[in-house]
Amino acid sequence: QALAAQLRVQSIPMVYAFYQGQGVDGFQGALPGSQVEAFVQKVAALGETGAPQIDPAHLAAALDQGRALLAGGQVDQAEALAAQIVEASGSAPEALAFMGQIYLTKGDTEGLEVFLNGLDAAAQKDPTIISLRASMALAQEAQGLPPLAALQAQLAATPEDNQTRFDYARALVAQGRGQEAIDTLIALIAQDPDWQDGAAKSKLFQFFEVFGPSNPLTVRGRRQLSSLLFA
Repeated sequence: QALAAQLRVQSIPMVYAFYQGQGVDGFQGALPGSQVEAFVQKVAALGETGAPQIDPAHLAAALDQGRALLAGGQVDQAEALAAQIVEASGSAPEALAFMGQIYLTKGDTEGLEVFLNGLDAAAQKDPTIISLRASMALAQEAQGLPPLAALQAQLAATPEDNQTRFDYARALVAQGRGQEAIDTLIALIAQDPDWQDGAAKSKLFQFFEVFGPSNPLTVRGRRQLSSLLFA
C-alpha cells in the first residue's frame, strides 16, 4: 500500500518499469498482447543502451509526484525521487529545477550553490536555472533577516519605516508568499519611488526573475507597477 501511494496508483492494472532503480516508463489499463510485448522490448533495450530516458509525459507525472511529496513534508523521499528523475531525464532543466527547489526547501543554499556550479554550460544558460539562481540569492539574503513575525510587528508599529517594509517583502518571498511580497514593494514604491536609489523597483524585478516571465505573479506585478508609474 505504501508503494502504491508513493507511485500514485489509483486503479489497476497499473504497470511501471524500472531500470537501475529508476522509474522509466509505465502504462495504466489493459493493453493488447502486442502492445505489452512492444513495451517490454522497449524497456529491455535499456539494458543494452545503458541510457534510460523518460518521455515528457512521464517526466511531468514524475515531477508532479515529487512536488506532492514535497508539499506533504516528505522531503527525503522527494529528494530521492528527484535524483532519479534528473538521471532518467538526462538532466532536463525542469528536473534540475525541482532538485534545486528541494535544496531551497531544506534551507541548504550552500549545497544548492555547489549543485548549480556543477551544471554544464548549456544548463547554466537555461532560463529555469537562471531563475533558480535568483531564488538562491533571495534565500541567502533572507537568512540574515529577523523572523517574519518580528518584521510584521515592527512594520505595524512603524508603517513609515521603508527599510522594515523592504525587509518584510524579502522575508515574504523567501517564505513562498510571492503576491504579498509584490504588494509590499508596490506599497513602498507608491510611498517613495526613489527610496535608496530605486532599491524597491530593483528588488521587484528580481522577484519577477525568480517567478519567471509567464508566471501570473509576474504578469500581475508588472501590471501593478506600470499602473503606479504611468498613472
